[in-house]
Amino acid sequence: MKIFITGPAGSGKTTQAKMLAEKLGLCYVSGGNVARKKAAEDSVEGRTVKEALEKGELVDNKIEGEAVKATLQDASCRNGYVLDGYPRCLDQFNYFKPDFDVVFYLDVPDEEVTKRLLARGRLDDIPKAIAERLQIFHQETDDVINYFKNLGKVVKIDGSQSPDGVAAKIERGLP
Repeated sequence: MKIFITGPAGSGKTTQAKMLAEKLGLCYVSGGNVARKKAAEDSVEGRTVKEALEKGELVDNKIEGEAVKATLQDASCRNGYVLDGYPRCLDQFNYFKPDFDVVFYLDVPDEEVTKRLLARGRLDDIPKAIAERLQIFHQETDDVINYFKNLGKVVKIDGSQSPDGVAAKIERGLP
């Protein structure tokens, strides 16, 4: 089974993706983890990714897309996977053409996302940066969600409820 979990930063998608992957015995893959692994490589691409991450910029779509694709082709993902937050935008489809069985969209109001991110206290979780990340999410990822919605693959879940409540809704939405 190929599952995609998306939502804004602070929506709980990583928590839910890890729990679901473990419960179903699937490979857990995070676009962010793939990018950080690539940044650790001593290569031109690795240095490019490292520089982008250090500046707080998004990783080049081609580099990240090819890295995610290679990760998903690994033997550990042979029985399926839960992909956390990737693809972020339609441009990434040029490098990674996902054929998901189901897409879970964790819908959380921007005000709740802001509250959650401020509470976790990371250095880059300041109101201005949070607002910018939300704007990018709505500009780019909404298109991805709509793409899969048109294919009838999106299960929208209220991500503002408890983690156990979200997990239960995800389980009920599995094909």
